[in-house]
Amino acid sequence: MAVQEYQAEISRRNPTCIVFLIDQSASMNGKFGHQPEKKLAEGVADILNDTLANLCIRASRDAGMADYFYLGIIRYHSIKDASQMDVNRVESALQGALQGEKLAPISRLALSPLRVKEVKKLAKDPMGREVTKTNRQQVWVEPHGEGNTPLAEALAMAADWVKGFIAGHPGCFPPQVINLTDGRPTTDPRPNAKALCDLRSSDGNVLFFNVHITDKALTTVEYPGTEAVLPQEEKTAKLARLLYGMSSILPEKYRVMAQAMGMTLPDQA
Repeated sequence: MAVQEYQAEISRRNPTCIVFLIDQSASMNGKFGHQPEKKLAEGVADILNDTLANLCIRASRDAGMADYFYLGIIRYHSIKDASQMDVNRVESALQGALQGEKLAPISRLALSPLRVKEVKKLAKDPMGREVTKTNRQQVWVEPHGEGNTPLAEALAMAADWVKGFIAGHPGCFPPQVINLTDGRPTTDPRPNAKALCDLRSSDGNVLFFNVHITDKALTTVEYPGTEAVLPQEEKTAKLARLLYGMSSILPEKYRVMAQAMGMTLPDQA
């Protein structure tokens, strides 16, 4: 009888890890789709900072933070050296008190944002009137856009980090790697994506997901089960297919969780 995978409990004794890859290349200076007042780099930083804040909330308990997650952030772009040659920069994006750390426990991340900024958002008051509310947002990652897009090298670094984590936590719920990009890699990332996804804990293979950010005001595509639903605009479609082809299929456990949240996902999502 086959052993069911992706069933390991995530706990203090058996944590998992999540690695975020952030495209910080020059193309991320483009407009952020439906919010053209923002750059792509700013939109990605906001998405990631909100996600990190939500993970901190989920790990919060009466007795303090529970280290269910170890988190890493890899930023990738390039810079010009003194001779104007492109030099890849693929490194941990954690700064401040976390400078130099690869995978930080969620408790350390929660205590170490770079800063807190005020964000103004439109909302409805109890009378249905539109008002401006000011929220405070923790910031761990700042936006940046420069140079090329060495995604293949970022995937190789993620694989190295994940391999080390699995060695110390062989029975963990499989690590997840989430890439936020506009999908224009300088080098072919597919071999390194496959090598990453071939890594496994005793509970299953590493999961690799892509969040494709675009400067086009297109209809949002979530959890596609076929290439047919991807954007059809020529350049965007090519990039979307590349990212789709590298992405993991959601485990059944995720599909069940999605259904509990009122979502219906296609087969092979």
